[in-house]
Amino acid sequence: MPGLISDDSDGDDSGSQPWANIVTGFEHALKAVCLIGQASGAFPPVAGPHCCGNYFTLTSGISFGGGQTEPQNLVHTREEQQLIDSLLLNDNVECVAAFQSESLGYIAPRVYEDIAVHIAKLMLAAGSDKKRDQLRSNFSLSVYPAGTFNLGPETVTVLHNDGKSSRYNLCAVTVAGHFDSKRGGHLILYDLKLIVEFPRGSTILLPSALLRHGNTAIQPGEECVSFTQYCAGGLLC
Repeated sequence: MPGLISDDSDGDDSGSQPWANIVTGFEHALKAVCLIGQASGAFPPVAGPHCCGNYFTLTSGISFGGGQTEPQNLVHTREEQQLIDSLLLNDNVECVAAFQSESLGYIAPRVYEDIAVHIAKLMLAAGSDKKRDQLRSNFSLSVYPAGTFNLGPETVTVLHNDGKSSRYNLCAVTVAGHFDSKRGGHLILYDLKLIVEFPRGSTILLPSALLRHGNTAIQPGEECVSFTQYCAGGLLC
């Protein structure tokens, strides 16, 4: 069963800063990259369409599959990599990534440990082989090896499942933006016959390779962004 975490409190357990402030900073970072990507030509003139919907995305991290002969970091154009680096170095984005990872450790500790052990072994093996590029994780505080920034401006996913993700792993999704979560942006879990409100600042962990999922449309003029962390199934073999 998916785990939905919605934090409407004024602070988090670490006492560093309120979750609402982190979500706002995270949201601003993703929106800024979307605008810069469009203005610089790093993105096409129109968002999408792609397998999940019509919105701009950037994916970063360690992957294996889709024609790759060994685990390796995803490769991007120079302009795309600059945008990705600006997100990976953002403190608020890192806080969201760490929260997602810690949530996985709390809800599914054995899955968390399995990912951590496998990725550590892969990084050690790559680091000891001078003929291979070293593997680089996105965040030091996250167990997930890869993530996708869904930059909007209207991130609404169509019915899909993530076939490359590990079947037993739980991917993590955190949503932000300015939209009425009572009227749109609901998370649809087709196989469970559930439609769940997914308000700004919420995080869900779900087996995205197994469950078909998507979102309801948001209202005209509204904006929605999100960040997903996952682990490709090929990395856990």
